[in-house]
Amino acid sequence: MGNTKAKPTATELTLQQINLLRANTNFTDYGDQLSFAFDLYDIFDDGLIDQTELYELNGGIHDRTGDHNPKTRAAEIIASLDVSGDKKLCKEEFISGCKSDPYLREIFAPNV
Repeated sequence: MGNTKAKPTATELTLQQINLLRANTNFTDYGDQLSFAFDLYDIFDDGLIDQTELYELNGGIHDRTGDHNPKTRAAEIIASLDVSGDKKLCKEEFISGCKSDPYLREIFAPNV
């Protein structure tokens, strides 16, 4: 009979809320903004981002901009950046991968 910690549910943010959040945070380098983005996407606060977390917060953006299926895109991003092969991204994998991919850098750190 242990104390079981329930996983939090994802809160869906609108594109307007995400843009407002990004506009009101002032970063001077990619690393800081990508670290902030990682913490934002880490819904379960376990130091990792999985496909569900990435889709929950980013899915709506792709739906509205006409990109292909957001669940597929989340899986592609995970596969592309996942160095360890665990189908999750740690902060280092996320930051390093986004820094080397101009498309992802624009999505996750557009204001730097």
